[in-house]
Amino acid sequence: MELSLFVKTALKYVRGYRFPDRLRTMIDAIDNMLKTRLGDVIKTGIWRCDTTVKQLIGQIIEEFAIIKYDVEREGNVIKIQAAMLSGFMNNDENILQKVETLKRIIYNRFWGNQNPSNCLNARKLVCNINKACGFGCQIHHVTYCLLVASALNRILIVDDKEWSYSPGGWNTFFQPLTTTCLNYHTEQNMSPWDGTAVPRALSVDINSFHEYPFVWWLGRLISFVMRPSDRLKVMLDEHVKRLTSDGRHVVGVHIRRKDKLISEGSYYPVKSYFDYVEEYFRTLQVIGIEAQPKVYLATDDEEVLIEAKQSYPDVNIVCAVEHATLAAGDDKYSEQSLVGLLVDIYLLAHTDLIVCTLSSQLCRVAYELMQSYHTDASDKLISLDHPYYFGGQNFGAFRAVVDHHPLYLDGLAFKSNDSIYLLDIRRSSFYGINIRTKKNGTFPGYKVKEVIKTSDFFL
Repeated sequence: MELSLFVKTALKYVRGYRFPDRLRTMIDAIDNMLKTRLGDVIKTGIWRCDTTVKQLIGQIIEEFAIIKYDVEREGNVIKIQAAMLSGFMNNDENILQKVETLKRIIYNRFWGNQNPSNCLNARKLVCNINKACGFGCQIHHVTYCLLVASALNRILIVDDKEWSYSPGGWNTFFQPLTTTCLNYHTEQNMSPWDGTAVPRALSVDINSFHEYPFVWWLGRLISFVMRPSDRLKVMLDEHVKRLTSDGRHVVGVHIRRKDKLISEGSYYPVKSYFDYVEEYFRTLQVIGIEAQPKVYLATDDEEVLIEAKQSYPDVNIVCAVEHATLAAGDDKYSEQSLVGLLVDIYLLAHTDLIVCTLSSQLCRVAYELMQSYHTDASDKLISLDHPYYFGGQNFGAFRAVVDHHPLYLDGLAFKSNDSIYLLDIRRSSFYGINIRTKKNGTFPGYKVKEVIKTSDFFL
């Protein structure tokens, strides 16, 4: 087996090993219950009559303390191994050269396809950006349009008339997607397309260095779509420089409240996010990297920033408060608000780890853009709710890479090489059917490998 494939397979298992977190939560719950029962025993005086009751419960509590320690140690060892393997992959010279070559090929093909010498006879696909949703939703829509245009060998033209974020249109913030085909007379309807396919000609190469080939491929599309205008690029580069110039490790935390809680997301306390921040910096210390905790906090709620700074005084928290005010106020759809969103997206994408809820499209955009800055950034994300998904995608098939014997009643058992079809994406897990056994259940993503869907793009 090629060394990069071997390392990637090892990373798949190591990175995904998150059951200690769930097990630790379960143990904590049982531990607290036992301590409560012990308190009840002492209060009622039963222990005076039968000291063995108290001794038995005390002994069980001690055993659980040992189990908790072992689970914590096991989880830390695995995470340290993941960090070391990830560093090897991201710095291998041959892999870096391969990735840069692929980036060049894809960009040149996109640019050539978008700028034909004879625009009059070229087929076009017109994409209306004005969907009734936020920027993350809109940029994903344009990216999907580019996917379809690439698959159908058409030129993508963005219809940005009366764009909700800027009367000046797309080119106020981004580089034009085409410089030769500026006029069109008739719109062509967009055909349905399974957006999770990757170019067949590049699939083997992408799969050799990235755990989730479609995410890397989507990262190339979204980085092409979101090429900032010259003026915006200067500003974004300055923000990134200020955040990273001290050379310190930074964790990006995105906490969205306000409208998200009304329509889509669930409430998670600030502590739920910062637990992973503390764990990340603890892991760095174990492998010999001394780093003062630093966080870039993107939020639409000023109270979140106040609580975070009060609760974590030893963490250097960087946050643009004005972004929170604009994101939640009456000026949500404005040029100033969009600048704030773009700063948040780019800075999150330049951190070492993103902690967020993937029910938020903005966080998904940041994660997708992050793929442009690393060989394989598939492990640089922790989601408190959903696993990663591309909005509107068709669910696909997985192949089991190892046996799985679930610990929970809702789990799906499978053997190595079983085919599993994804039925739903649930909080912190996948839900599917084992084609061999015809049984349904939840299953961990790190024990399966997605069957890559390919298509003959213009590449």
